[in-house]
Amino acid sequence: MYQTTLAGVVAEPNQIAILIGHLVRYTDLAAVEVVGLLAAFAFFGCPVAYLRQRSLAVLVGVAIDISAVRLDFLR
Repeated sequence: MYQTTLAGVVAEPNQIAILIGHLVRYTDLAAVEVVGLLAAFAFFGCPVAYLRQRSLAVLVGVAIDISAVRLDFLR
């Protein structure tokens, strides 16, 4: 009555297995990229944030010093 070929039944699970295999490879690649980004942030992100804090402190100090200077002698 029903005539089906086995090749059609076997082809679909193989395609799913291939897709799952690619997903596993992509997750490994994503894990490597995330670890690389974390390492880059650890070495370059924190010192940059520290330098930005220092420059902000210098700018605030300059702003305070300029407002404390008397400008009467310029007139």
